[in-house]
Amino acid sequence: MGFKLSMLEIRQCYTPKLSNTSEVKNFLQAIWADLPQGPSNAAILSFYKNLQACKIAAGAHFEHAV
Repeated sequence: MGFKLSMLEIRQCYTPKLSNTSEVKNFLQAIWADLPQGPSNAAILSFYKNLQACKIAAGAHFEHAV
């Protein structure tokens, strides 16, 4: 929920239109730098665990092994 709120705040604070690709790039890099790292790491770890379980199950049903 905090992420959505901060994106809403950014959207409300940043009203000028971006006129070229370097402005868009700088804006997106600023947003990316402000994102919390914890949820991204958790999503990657979860995906890795599911991928490993799928590999062990040879593509069969693996949800019970996670």
